[in-house]
Amino acid sequence: MRWGSLLALVCSACAGTACVSAADEHAAARERVDAHLQERLGATPRTTTSEAEVQERVQQLLHDGLSEAEAAQLALSVQRSVQARLASLGAGAAEFAQAMLWANPVLSGDLVWMDGGTEVELSLAQPLADILLAPLRRAKGGAELRALEAEVTASVVDAVFHARRAHVAARLAQQELDLITAQLGTARAAESLMQDLAEAGNITPVELAHARAEAERWEQTRAEAERDWWAAREVLNRATGLWGVHTQWVLAVETPRDPLADDPNATVDLTGVEARVVQASLELAAARARMEAQAHSAGIQEWSTILPDAQLGLAAKKDADDASWGLGPAGAVALPLLDAGSTANYAAQARLRALAEQYWSLAVDLRSAARTARERLRGYSYAARHARTVLVPAERSVVEETLRNFNAMQIGAFDVLVGINLLREGLDL
Repeated sequence: MRWGSLLALVCSACAGTACVSAADEHAAARERVDAHLQERLGATPRTTTSEAEVQERVQQLLHDGLSEAEAAQLALSVQRSVQARLASLGAGAAEFAQAMLWANPVLSGDLVWMDGGTEVELSLAQPLADILLAPLRRAKGGAELRALEAEVTASVVDAVFHARRAHVAARLAQQELDLITAQLGTARAAESLMQDLAEAGNITPVELAHARAEAERWEQTRAEAERDWWAAREVLNRATGLWGVHTQWVLAVETPRDPLADDPNATVDLTGVEARVVQASLELAAARARMEAQAHSAGIQEWSTILPDAQLGLAAKKDADDASWGLGPAGAVALPLLDAGSTANYAAQARLRALAEQYWSLAVDLRSAARTARERLRGYSYAARHARTVLVPAERSVVEETLRNFNAMQIGAFDVLVGINLLREGLDL
């Protein structure tokens, strides 16, 4: 009876560790990732739905043209790489749940047939290090899961901003194509005008040839711009995960505005950008968690060498000439005679030092990137102010003076068209 009670107690303790659910840990990890994404993006990825629902969602987003915000929503809803990264949380959560479990106890037995009867010996053993190091293993698993959550969040944020950048690039390529098409029309009009002037004998054949060559150069430039436009479309298709009939989208119509009317960077706070970048960086958060996990791993390795393969359990024995059972503790330990664990300890500490150096290297790179972005933004702000206050007024003055001279019959119509092109290019800076 005493043996049965102790065996039941051990089995219940082992079963208690099996209450950890990988599904519950996965759901909790997904909630934390969604909370971070909501804070950074104002939106969260879709949960698993049917393909029909996904296609219906895509049609809704593309119904009235593709805007930048809708491109971001498509990246969250359709982009398969985003869904793949989110699915990887399940494996990480399962590994964390596994780290919280004890190893299965080992039941062994011996039967020895003696002249006086059968001698029976049973033992139930549990690795001692598995029990003592459970807190370290849980801490290590938790740090690894936090690192994975930060990496998944970073990849989703990067996918969304990649879709936004691809949309901006596509719109820029379309505007460039429209601008070059307009310039081609101007060149064709100038060619037609020069043809009329040549027929009237007012210009030389050389001047007409120059006008025709200029028009053909713009024709070539337009073909290149059209190729760039289609390439930008495909980049956006990949960024949003669109395929099939959905790739025939058009860009949403935006309200026209003067791009130089104000400085969009006027309200951007450029103070303390290095500290803010370091604090907000998901890459650094993942690196910190990986470093913490390796620190726990080094601790586990160090303790494992102290108790190599040690086991603790219960033993029961029935002698051949006695029907009663004897019960007592059982233990086993490996003797560290050939492998004292120093090599494994050294490797664990070396990996920890490498992760620490990588962490600081990443922090230095992020600070440099923050300074670069800050100075680039300041440069763009200066260029926008200069264009708004100096360059465009100067170009406008050129056109006004050109028209005034044309009205005074001091220049020809071709010079007027050139001046209008200069103004158009200045307004599209």
